[in-house]
Amino acid sequence: MLISARAKQDGMALLKPHLQQGNAQSSGKVVIGTIKGDLHNIGKNLVALMLEGAGYEIKDLGTDISSETFIVVIKSDKPDILALSALLTTTTPSMKQTIEAAKEAGLRDQVKIWVIRCPGRNS
Repeated sequence: MLISARAKQDGMALLKPHLQQGNAQSSGKVVIGTIKGDLHNIGKNLVALMLEGAGYEIKDLGTDISSETFIVVIKSDKPDILALSALLTTTTPSMKQTIEAAKEAGLRDQVKIWVIRCPGRNS
């Protein structure tokens, strides 16, 4: 799976300039990250690659991202979509915490929130 993900990433790097030439207008802006307590990024990376291939601007925050960081980035970057990723069942409550933080900050109606739950072998 890792080799396949790297091959897709390398392929997208080659195709990206050609895709951008044919699509001058962005499909939207996406902020994506793996939630606090989770260091897994394969699922997040695959989703980001597919969205990028579809013409979205991607800001990848990486892994182990706190609710506070997501809120700061929503305020500063004003994305159309916030994509929260997790593999570990034990970290999925952080997704709810991030969604609640967006509500408390008055941002929930300004951004669509996608939950990317990547099931592992033991999920």
